[in-house]
Amino acid sequence: MRTILVILSILFSCSLNAQTKEKNQIKIEQGELGIVRDSNLEFKLLESGVYSKDRLSIITIYTLTEQNFEQDCNVYSKHGKKYDIKISTKYQFNREAISNISKLSNPIPLDYLRYELIPEIRFAAREITGYYTFDELDQNKAGKEILEFLKTRLKTGVLIKSIDIEIINK
Repeated sequence: MRTILVILSILFSCSLNAQTKEKNQIKIEQGELGIVRDSNLEFKLLESGVYSKDRLSIITIYTLTEQNFEQDCNVYSKHGKKYDIKISTKYQFNREAISNISKLSNPIPLDYLRYELIPEIRFAAREITGYYTFDELDQNKAGKEILEFLKTRLKTGVLIKSIDIEIINK
């Protein structure tokens, strides 16, 4: 009986250690870049691979491949007519800027898309489309101007590759 209890406790202990090790490891995939901020507020760069994670460390993983998202937005044309448009954006995080994240005074947050990029694109679309007619909007002329506008307002480290506008209700 004692032997069975010892064996069960060893098996339980091994199982618990295996689960703890899995939780304390982080995997950075190919095409991703990880930034670790440790308890001393020092930054370390993580290339693709598996790393052990300190419980006090904060790890942010950035996808370096081109990413797409679509956003619906209501805008007014030059003549005051309201249109529903779909804005398609292609963007990518800049590897060099993220690599120098410890030097940035305001690093790129993980929820950048939701709290910064999408609101900026909506603001730019509403601001700029008011100068265009329906035909100009349909030809995506405002997309180029929105792209230039965003380049002046967005953080270093995010490259907006293209913005396409499609009118939903013609």
